[in-house]
Amino acid sequence: MQTKSEALFESFCEMQKIQYEKIIESNTRKPDYWISTDGIRIVVEVKQIDPNKDDEANYKEFIEKGMVVGDAKPGARVRSKIKSAAPQISNLAKGKHPGILVVFNNVPLANFLDSYHLKVGMYGLDTIVLSKPEDFEPPLVLGRKSGGKRKLTENLNTSISAVGVIREEREGLFFDLYHNHFASIPVPNSLCKKLECNEYRLLNNGQFEFKSWALAKS
Repeated sequence: MQTKSEALFESFCEMQKIQYEKIIESNTRKPDYWISTDGIRIVVEVKQIDPNKDDEANYKEFIEKGMVVGDAKPGARVRSKIKSAAPQISNLAKGKHPGILVVFNNVPLANFLDSYHLKVGMYGLDTIVLSKPEDFEPPLVLGRKSGGKRKLTENLNTSISAVGVIREEREGLFFDLYHNHFASIPVPNSLCKKLECNEYRLLNNGQFEFKSWALAKS
């Protein structure tokens, strides 16, 4: 049965005149689609974040009280989708093709796919490195870096070339592409141009600043 995220992805491809092909399901875990641009075939796995029990409780509280306080763990839902999609994408993409994980947020009142959730879900939690204090001296900040729970590194899940976010808004469908800094095969520029999407690359801001996303147009 087709999911909402798959239907939106196909609609977006048709809108942008991107050729797509549904991959037949089998006993081997495979991704959902092939897409093609300028003779390059790209593997695509489409996932969606659906409401869990906490999301449903938050929605109920919002309906009853008109407000709700969220307590989502940064990047947790993104990490879950990367973990699930990585072997599927790798089965067809590894060493041969670019691979994209496309994610859709299907949870009302919460955006688990904003830029911060994407950054820490992909590269790990922001971590401050402190010096060991002596006597009663305060610790010094030695640096800032990406910490634990990272899902994309130079040795992990390099078949994922980028994580894409498909957004359904009143004005229509929109697509954001977050490039994997460690991808073995990057997404071709020709696809980014055809998608007419916002694309982001990780920016190293130096030892004393957290890494951040930089908007770049192909």
